[in-house]
Amino acid sequence: MISKFNPEQALLEGARKVFGENGGVNSSIHPSTTFTTLDPETMSQMFKGELSEAGCYLYGRHFHPNSLNLGIQMAAMENTEIAYPVASGMAAITSVIKQIVQPGGHLISSSNVYGGTYAFLNNLAPRYGIDVTFLEEMTEENVRESVQDNTDMVFFEMHSNPTLRVTDALAVSKVCQEFGLEMMVDNTFAPLIYTPKNLGATITVHSGTKFLNGMSDGISGVICCEHPLLQELMDLHEGELMLSGPVMDPRSAWQLQQYIQTLPLRVREHSFRALKLSEHLESLGRFQVIYPGLESHPDHHLVNLQANSGFGYGGLMAIDLETYENARKFVMAIQNNGWGLNAVSLGYYHSLLSISGSSTSSEIEPEMQEKTQLSQGLVRISVGFLGSLENQVEGFCNALKSI
Repeated sequence: MISKFNPEQALLEGARKVFGENGGVNSSIHPSTTFTTLDPETMSQMFKGELSEAGCYLYGRHFHPNSLNLGIQMAAMENTEIAYPVASGMAAITSVIKQIVQPGGHLISSSNVYGGTYAFLNNLAPRYGIDVTFLEEMTEENVRESVQDNTDMVFFEMHSNPTLRVTDALAVSKVCQEFGLEMMVDNTFAPLIYTPKNLGATITVHSGTKFLNGMSDGISGVICCEHPLLQELMDLHEGELMLSGPVMDPRSAWQLQQYIQTLPLRVREHSFRALKLSEHLESLGRFQVIYPGLESHPDHHLVNLQANSGFGYGGLMAIDLETYENARKFVMAIQNNGWGLNAVSLGYYHSLLSISGSSTSSEIEPEMQEKTQLSQGLVRISVGFLGSLENQVEGFCNALKSI
């Protein structure tokens, strides 16, 4: 391990406790869309960007008390100065990119990313005048060779979706620091397991819909960064967060704040079960099992080098069943025997399975899927923790034996 940073302890100690009205142990929901100021001069200062004190709010699309409370909590966990909740993970990614990479700018991205992210970078970013270079291997050497005079940012996922490759963030950050580039890391798949800021990231983003939420009952995203960038993003005249309007509503922010309290317990159990399940499926010796916690995983050593202690290797695994028909039979068998659901997303308490190439990665063209070793038979599994582990393993192994 490269550091002794404990995000669970930071979450407990660094996130201030805000009591609700009348001393409630839970903070209050503030659903107001607009906020009053006692002096018109205060409002004038806010519009000019001259006043940003806590407790001064202007309009719900800009900021509100529940945004602040959740942001403090997330910033503590990710070891950043501040965090800003938004309406979805894609809102977090696209808002930051459009703020930092101006028309004529250049971004370097891993090609092993969520299909929606790939589609934005490949199809929409060029409409904003943003040039994107995709790298099949996110190595220090490849990033260095891809840097141009107009490069502004490097982007990757800590555990790539859905192939679960792991980037050497420390090595890539050296290049970013050398050339003065922002390094944005999507930590959706591995909250608490990694602290990207400690690995050189300047921006960490999450789809809060997944593990942060854990209940699959709310869409959200979070941007974790330093104060200067957030001030740019929130600027009333040129900020993406104000002018594009992706703010998270107060009720959703309040709800996510409650769910994050159980995140450490949930991540540990997801990770524990994913490791046991992947070990058993691999022991059958029939198909390739992909899980960063397995010694057979090509990036296993990188996880051990970069991860925080005590949270395992994550709740996501995959199995390459080689053909779509095999994958379809496996997913249907799991759903029929009650040990999982054929559904997208992840981080739910029940196991979720999807055939990535024809679902969440379907936006990636077949040629790129082949280059990134995304088989049409690859099944991504978000391992849940319902039922006994023994019965869960038996259910998955029986489903695999049926192929």
